[in-house]
Amino acid sequence: MVQATIKEEFKNKRLAFGKSANPLYKRSGIEINELAIIAHESKDKSLLQLFETFPTLAELKKTKTDQQLKEAVGAAVKKR
Repeated sequence: MVQATIKEEFKNKRLAFGKSANPLYKRSGIEINELAIIAHESKDKSLLQLFETFPTLAELKKTKTDQQLKEAVGAAVKKR
């Protein structure tokens, strides 16, 4: 599983995306990967500059799918 990471100088930056406007250092790995997907798809320079580690779009989407499948299986097991 790949993980996008934020550059140290941007960790206190607040961005409204998903369900909050928390500083980036308070965001989960899933949220940071989601932001990286947005940066890839939008090609927005202000977003692209935030990343220290910036996996490919294909890697990020595969990680997202893997995480969603893991969550779905976990939810199905809990219902039993």
